[in-house]
Amino acid sequence: MIRNSSLLLRLAASFALGASLLFSVVAPPVQGLVGQALAADDHHDNGPGEHGHEEHADDGHADEGHDEPAKGPHGGRLLEEGDFAVEVSIFETGVEPQMRVYFSRRGEVLDPARATLEVTLHRLGRAPEKIRFEPRGDFLLGDHTIEEPHSYEVDVSARWGEDSLKAHYDSFEARVTLTPEIAAVGGVTQAVASARSLDRTRRLTGRVGIASDRMAELHPRYPGVVVRAQGRIGEPVAAGSSLATMESSATLSSFSVQAPFAGVILDRRAVVGASFAVDDVLYVVADLSEVWADFDLYGTDTAVVRAGEVITIHDDSGKPGTVARVTYISPLRDVHTQTTLARAVLANDDGRWAPGAFLSGIISIDEEPAAVAVPVSALQPWRGRDALFIHSDGIWEARPVRIGRRGEEWVEILDGLDAGTAVATGNTFLLRAEIEKVGASHDH
Repeated sequence: MIRNSSLLLRLAASFALGASLLFSVVAPPVQGLVGQALAADDHHDNGPGEHGHEEHADDGHADEGHDEPAKGPHGGRLLEEGDFAVEVSIFETGVEPQMRVYFSRRGEVLDPARATLEVTLHRLGRAPEKIRFEPRGDFLLGDHTIEEPHSYEVDVSARWGEDSLKAHYDSFEARVTLTPEIAAVGGVTQAVASARSLDRTRRLTGRVGIASDRMAELHPRYPGVVVRAQGRIGEPVAAGSSLATMESSATLSSFSVQAPFAGVILDRRAVVGASFAVDDVLYVVADLSEVWADFDLYGTDTAVVRAGEVITIHDDSGKPGTVARVTYISPLRDVHTQTTLARAVLANDDGRWAPGAFLSGIISIDEEPAAVAVPVSALQPWRGRDALFIHSDGIWEARPVRIGRRGEEWVEILDGLDAGTAVATGNTFLLRAEIEKVGASHDH
């Protein structure tokens, strides 16, 4: 059982909320804010040749002197009505967990084939689970696997001849109770599992490039000497502005070297007094108001990415991504990397996209419907499986699930969760830590 003060102090350590706030929350007058942690995860090996999981009730007050539930000879929960006894156990040695039920009167084993039995499990956030049975040796065997966690309320109705028994008990594990106030302090958020379409995406990497038709190298028209030069690297220039004046070596007449369009000086080699031939580069000017986003497509990408696809592009600035379209896919592969070039065009009037900067891109390939889906952030590893932490009326419980297709933000749940169930999506490590602490006795 989790004490209120210990849980809140752990929250304080995790979220640095301040001593004054936390001590006001844990003070005795509000000692009902944290619910009892319910965890009874005792798996026993009892009796010769039998290894069962005791089905037991746990009201969260084991430390207050309450008696442990009675156990039968097979390690299961023993239910009695006068001389008539029914033992409900979970057997899981070498098999998937299965329910076995034994019958006796005054310690004498009764033939299970003559028994009538109804067992219903009530799990958190799921429809009632009815179990049907068939005789197997000296017990009745349930008709399906009892999925983890073995956490539920149990209704039992049994009859053998003139003897009958009705019982209701709890068997909880991997469960903790947090009030909304405590969950809010801990930063635990939630979402509801629902049907939705999953985006199949491709993640690409690339870099910012300069558009080849927006970059120019400026050469002298005639061999000559530079008599005037202006403009520094990085400075903007206007279309038609004179950057250098040269004197022809042949005619001794002067001529001007002008910017062909508005842009930025990327390189300058013009120096007053230096001689240049017609093949020499005086300046490099580029218009960076529009740049290229060039991405590498690997083998699997080239089969699905086409020109016209919408791509969301991010850099390392932390700013929101920009949506563009793939305008060009090269018909060639790089001989060294075996990648194909995919290109999008980015408006760059604000200068955000610096040539040479690394980029990431996400392309949505298609959408596929999922009957039950949850945010990817809801998944947590638990006992070697994918799991969610489901929520109902302040109770949080670990629930192993089988996942299917994964989208960018949502993942399909194939088994273990019903649509409409609330699941934790934020700060789930807090729930995991609490559940693992109170359920540490679970051992298969």
